[in-house]
Amino acid sequence: IAGDGVMLRGQGQFDLAQDSAALSSGSTANTLLSAWPDPAELLSETHFYLSLGDHPGEQEQAIHWAEVAVSRDPTNPSLLGMLASYQLDAGQFESAKQTSLRAEKYLPYWPATLNDLGIASLVLGEQSEARHWFAISLEVTPQQPSIRELYDGKCKLDVHHIGLSLLSRSCSKT
Repeated sequence: IAGDGVMLRGQGQFDLAQDSAALSSGSTANTLLSAWPDPAELLSETHFYLSLGDHPGEQEQAIHWAEVAVSRDPTNPSLLGMLASYQLDAGQFESAKQTSLRAEKYLPYWPATLNDLGIASLVLGEQSEARHWFAISLEVTPQQPSIRELYDGKCKLDVHHIGLSLLSRSCSKT
């Protein structure tokens, strides 16, 4: 019960952008609930949030804690998707592809995972594989303008601007 209480407090602190407090509560919850992925997920999200500001070194911590969360629930496609997104953001394209393939195994028609697979494949120079993943994603969710442009070859991927907001701003016209 104490672990759940600390976890709830940490989630609330994260939602209010109280980063130090969220990390402290997440760490305590991780000690009390070490078998569960939730505390590691909270720590991962908090470190990732910090990495977007003036703390770029936090990105590796975000990936580490996402890996811990995945190790505690290895068939959870949401956790695998979070890890893959963080890996893409960090430029770990082959790792992101492998993680996304694992997520796709458990939730085959999740557009975020299919898009991550397409983006990683594009960066790795695997054009036909990228088109394959984008085609499936567009079949599931047709209203994805940036993915449609990548699929149609109307824009190119800017490797220096890959991140969680890729689909809304980083598609530069060819």
